[in-house]
Amino acid sequence: MLIYSLAIYLCIKGQIQYALPVILMIYLFLGLVSLGHILISFRLQDIGFLCINITIPYLLLSTERSYYLWLKATYYSSIKNDICKSIKYAEKVNPQDLITLNDKSIFYSYKSSLYSITNNGEIAIELIKKAIETPHKKILDDIYGQIYNEIQEKFKTN
Repeated sequence: MLIYSLAIYLCIKGQIQYALPVILMIYLFLGLVSLGHILISFRLQDIGFLCINITIPYLLLSTERSYYLWLKATYYSSIKNDICKSIKYAEKVNPQDLITLNDKSIFYSYKSSLYSITNNGEIAIELIKKAIETPHKKILDDIYGQIYNEIQEKFKTN
């Protein structure tokens, strides 16, 4: 992003007094969501979720807010084992703000699993169908098919 380049440029030029407001703007509008996501991807969950937990969500841009909420939902489901709180955060995510169609598809699948865990089969099936219908990488086809079949079997629906 251009704003990162501006902050780096100002620091290199010794203009720290101008760089600090830019860095503050980056933090307020983008938070540490991307950094947290990267750290979690590299299996550094403790540090990654720390980045998420110290992010202030109120001023985040809509895309960053959706990823922030998704990561908070993941934090509560995987670290705290609090599915109800995880669903609370997942419900606040606006899938249209997620950057790629693949991300949207994966999010629907994730949310489907949360509802399956809470024995809400109707919503779980509806969400996995959305995941399947949303364009996604071919590698997910078999996984989604398996999830769909497992949910159908669990709740004995058509």
